[in-house]
Amino acid sequence: MKRFYTTILTVLLFPSVHAQPWDMERCLDYALTHNPEVAIHQSIAEQSKSRFVAECLNVLPVFSATTYDKLTAFSVSGELTLFHGFEKHHLRRMAKCEYDISVLEILGIKEDLTIKTIEAYLHLAQSHQQLEYAKAGYEASVNEREKTLMLVNGGTQPMSALMQVEAQLASDRSALVEAECAVKSRRMELCQVMDIPYDSDFHIDLQDMSDTLSPPPHYPIHMLDAMARNNPRYKEALATVEHRKANYLKSISELFPAFSLTADYSSPFIRSKGPDIKSVGLRLSIPILSSWQFGPHIREAKQQKKQAEVESYSTLRKLQTAIERVFIESSNSYSKTVAARENVRALDESLRINRLKYEQGMITATDYILAKSEYDKARSSFLNAKWQHIFQLKIIDYYVSEYGDIKE
Repeated sequence: MKRFYTTILTVLLFPSVHAQPWDMERCLDYALTHNPEVAIHQSIAEQSKSRFVAECLNVLPVFSATTYDKLTAFSVSGELTLFHGFEKHHLRRMAKCEYDISVLEILGIKEDLTIKTIEAYLHLAQSHQQLEYAKAGYEASVNEREKTLMLVNGGTQPMSALMQVEAQLASDRSALVEAECAVKSRRMELCQVMDIPYDSDFHIDLQDMSDTLSPPPHYPIHMLDAMARNNPRYKEALATVEHRKANYLKSISELFPAFSLTADYSSPFIRSKGPDIKSVGLRLSIPILSSWQFGPHIREAKQQKKQAEVESYSTLRKLQTAIERVFIESSNSYSKTVAARENVRALDESLRINRLKYEQGMITATDYILAKSEYDKARSSFLNAKWQHIFQLKIIDYYVSEYGDIKE
């Protein structure tokens, strides 16, 4: 019911919220705050914390009181476990590890959500810039059609030139429609990642769409390794190892004898019915032939511990590889973007010259359209390389800010 009212309130308030464009920080903050999966795991973490507190209180003595003989007498008893192979200590360790794992799972989910939000945001920004280019290309084709019609009427170009330009105009119109649809699709993807209703009035901040490039930062190898070790996924794997170790030791502790201190006191409500009875004793419980029962459990717990250790190392290697790939890809994307930008500049100048030649009748419409197609293709490649480079830089900034708490 709470979720229902929240959805209704969101629908009612979003027209005013969408009045201003959303920047990336605002999108990230909203996604991390309102994501239902994060809320679910936060509830799981609170439950794990409650179990940990209960295990901490389990070391206290156990007291009980009963009445008997038709409520004419009562008894009070207490028991305090002195030693049982440190079983309760290992149970506390297991509960603490479970709580740590649940908290680290939340951080891992937030990391994945952050990367997804950044990617969806940049995809939407790229689609907007692609739409601007498509509009400019369509308007240029409209102008070229008008000029070609004048050239055909003046006898400078044949009628086939007008037909070719009109075909190019239809192609640019199709590209414009595709760009408009891409904007809607990317907007929907970002809304879904942020868990908000789709609204065509939802806009992002497009102030910084320049072609200025920043080279990727360089960090020593030990810094990249530290980023991997500070990642919540690796810390979660280490907490799992500690949990399996505690479980293994708890299984062994079940083979130890149990010493407990007991105290009993019973008294009738009516003194004439008998004296008070007091007793204090030491209870010893020795497991006999328990190895037959607990032996397989101990071997299984030992194998689970070894498996968790191998999985933690595998997790660390995967994180190290992923972080190294991000830094290498950022360097590659920067080089590709610089080369693509220079190619666009060269083809832009070539297109300008071919346009003048075409208007003077020195080249055919086929040559001009071919030059324009090469320019459009180079510009599209530049946009893909540019936004991929921006995405890599954003991921690097996130890794450094979250997990790069290290000194050179």
